[in-house]
Amino acid sequence: MTQPIDFRDYEPDDLDAALTIAVQAWPEDAAVLPPSFIKAEIELYRALSTWAKVSSSASLACDKARSGCLWPYPPTFHFLLKYLVTEIRDGRKSPDADGEILLLMVDSNSRGLGIGRKLVDNFLAEAKNLGDKSVRVCTDEASNWRFYENYGFRRYSDYFDEIDSFIHKRSIRGICYLIELK
Repeated sequence: MTQPIDFRDYEPDDLDAALTIAVQAWPEDAAVLPPSFIKAEIELYRALSTWAKVSSSASLACDKARSGCLWPYPPTFHFLLKYLVTEIRDGRKSPDADGEILLLMVDSNSRGLGIGRKLVDNFLAEAKNLGDKSVRVCTDEASNWRFYENYGFRRYSDYFDEIDSFIHKRSIRGICYLIELK
């Protein structure tokens, strides 16, 4: 029998744990970006969000926002330019939706235990309770995009992800998904 998964609200003290998980999840990004930049991204997503939870059995975060985002301080202008181009393309390729998953991370030692699924279950239930009819998520092939397909999200569009291609020094395809809430 698996242990129950308990969630609580994300707190500012969770930032260092979230950084550790982000570095595990995206080692190529972490090799290029300073920790302060990754922390700023996490904090920005949190600031734009109306919902963020972490698990006591494994740190994770999933955020809901109703607007786009802008990085607070890029390491170089070239990086900012690439980021803005990706965000503009991402916005044009994104389906219209009431809610959005901006960030979902599960500690590498806790993957495969159903924590991500349970978190998304809770998030979608809350979104539905708020009257949302659909939720989108945009990710890329360097991330665990199969999770969303296995969960039941429908692939909406693909696009060339300039920011991740720049970081990874290879072509990365971005993918947008949509799920209708019933």
